[in-house]
Amino acid sequence: MTRTAALALFCTLLVLAACSDATGPSSPRVWQSATVTFQDTSLVIEAVTYEVGGLTIKGQLCRPAAPGQHPLVLWNHGGWGGLGDEFNRATSLCANLARIGYAVIESSYRGEDGSAGSIEICAGEVDDAYRILQLARTEQFVDTARVAILGGSHGGCITYGVLARSAAARRAVIVAGPTDLAATWRSLADSVVSDSASSRFLAWDFIVHDTRIYVGGTPDSQPAEWARRGMLQRADAISAWPGKILIQHGVNDDIVLLAQSCAMAALLPGTVAFHVDGNGQIVTAAPAACAGSGLTWSAGPVPTDWTGSRYLVVYDSLTHDGGPNQQRQNLDLLNFTLGM
Repeated sequence: MTRTAALALFCTLLVLAACSDATGPSSPRVWQSATVTFQDTSLVIEAVTYEVGGLTIKGQLCRPAAPGQHPLVLWNHGGWGGLGDEFNRATSLCANLARIGYAVIESSYRGEDGSAGSIEICAGEVDDAYRILQLARTEQFVDTARVAILGGSHGGCITYGVLARSAAARRAVIVAGPTDLAATWRSLADSVVSDSASSRFLAWDFIVHDTRIYVGGTPDSQPAEWARRGMLQRADAISAWPGKILIQHGVNDDIVLLAQSCAMAALLPGTVAFHVDGNGQIVTAAPAACAGSGLTWSAGPVPTDWTGSRYLVVYDSLTHDGGPNQQRQNLDLLNFTLGM
């Protein structure tokens, strides 16, 4: 497994489907710079730069070519290798949502894709995501009453951080986002030590190495740095966020363990929890990792109207990088998001 492939295991990827190239500069508007990288009759894609705490951060904006105001989605990507496949308009969430009427904004966080600064892991990246959402909301083509935030893996941790800062949005989805980064590191470090023969070994080792470097040490040597990246201690602020929240996680995730999402869901009053088996059927028994969480597991079905405010949906046969329930998970995510 290559280093790139290993990194991909820490990225939750949502792939939909897609599209004459026309590139050139456009007005910076609220951005330091904004350059059209692609345009056709239905879609405009722009590379943007913006400032956060003296750093110039890069990002990408996809929007419908049609005039008018459109709902906005902030996509917080996973991993720390940049936007990657999001630059491929044939498969990117950014381009595909724009083609069906949504504006999408996404940040190449500090240290990624040529952005200034250094990778921090769920710290300064929260500032980058929060700021790009603020700027995107000022665009004339954005319907500010219909804004959603999505994030997977590292991007899920970032999304929790953005919600804790009272980001102006209506709905948020967190997919397998670590709520206790130190616990995640220790679990992966233990996996590296105990199972060097596993096909996952390089992914575990890569994540353990990089997070230690970017945070500045291990959880034992730098406890304060790891603690400030934890999200459970921000649960009160996240709970106070007025929009609707959907947390999704796979039972077989060995990168970010399921117990972390259950711990967060249990701290959010009113959470309705669902356990979906490999056949798409509802199971009322708690997944083993969540047996002591105190959550009550609904008999279902998983809603389509999402009238509540806090949801946890756990999927059997789903790992950090996909599995048989991936389509079901994606459909629930899109149904929740596009229904705003």
